[in-house]
Parts: sequence; C-alpha cells; structure tokens
Amino acid sequence: DARFILVGSGPLRAAAEDFAARLDLAPRALFVGRTPHVGFWIEKMDALALTSRHEGLPNVLIEAQMLGVPAVTTPAGGAADAVAPLDCNFILPEAADVDAALAADHLASLANRDGDSALADASRLRAWARARFAVDTMAERTIDLFG
Repeated sequence: DARFILVGSGPLRAAAEDFAARLDLAPRALFVGRTPHVGFWIEKMDALALTSRHEGLPNVLIEAQMLGVPAVTTPAGGAADAVAPLDCNFILPEAADVDAALAADHLASLANRDGDSALADASRLRAWARARFAVDTMAERTIDLFG
C-alpha cells in the first residue's frame, strides 16, 4: 500500500520516472517537481528517504524532523549531524552503495507504526530539531562562536 512522493527536480528525475514505470509503481508515485511548498509534501509522509551519495548538511532532514517526520538516510556529508539519535531515524551504512532492501525495511517499519507511536516519535523529533536548529538557537550559537 506504499505511495511515494518525490519532491524536487534534477538530472535523475527522468530515470526515476522510468524506473517507477518499469516496476509498475507509476500509479503509486507522485513526482511533484520543484515547489515552494516542500513542507506541505513532507507533512504527508510517514518517513523521508534521503539516498544522496554527496551532501553538505542536508536541510531536508532538519525540515522533516521539524515537521515530526523521521528519516532513513545515507551517511553522506553531515547527515549524521542532522538527524536525531532516536530509534525512529536510521542512517544506512554506506552512501556509495545504498542497501535498498535495508532502507525499504526501515521505511516499511515506520509506515506501519501505530498512531500513538508515530505521534510520540513526531513530538520527540520536533523537540530535538528545534533545540538544535531553530533560528534563535542558531543565531545564539553563531554569536557565541564569533562573539
């Protein structure tokens, strides 16, 4: 019963659409493209998957947690610094060679959580993300650093 929402655009979009069609997943995949309303789509997710091989500090992981959405991500760039060390988040072992089955297992377990567990996870994720990445917190840390 899984549905997939792919937000954004880039050089791999056509290949992703072709892949979804080949696996007969096209009816379950929504390719949103570029949008100024990313948060709207993230809020619809049971979990966010980030399979990047290369990243800086992935803002989308922070944004998802601010919205109470857990993540399954590669360890690319600063991903480990951007996700709460909670059991609802999962960092895959490698960025260069993503273990798709392992990622799918974790995504399925997140999608199959009961409502109370999902709400509790969402609350913990929001609290963690706000404590570290809220604008006022980041401003204070920057001032402290450069004082």
